[in-house]
Amino acid sequence: MSVEKISREELKGKLDRGEEVVLVEALGEAHFEEAHLPGAINIPYDRVDELAPTMLPLRPPRKKRASG
Repeated sequence: MSVEKISREELKGKLDRGEEVVLVEALGEAHFEEAHLPGAINIPYDRVDELAPTMLPLRPPRKKRASG
């Protein structure tokens, strides 16, 4: 499983379009408890690859568009 990194502008666009997103913050526990985005989940940055498969919701594979 890979976690897609996006910019603030890309996130805003997804939210404006009503797309479903899962916000993941990769912060130390103290920093996350101090301040985080509403609805975000925290996965320590050094454990994202390890923990993401069990902490993030499963998504169906993206459909590929036919080129041409």
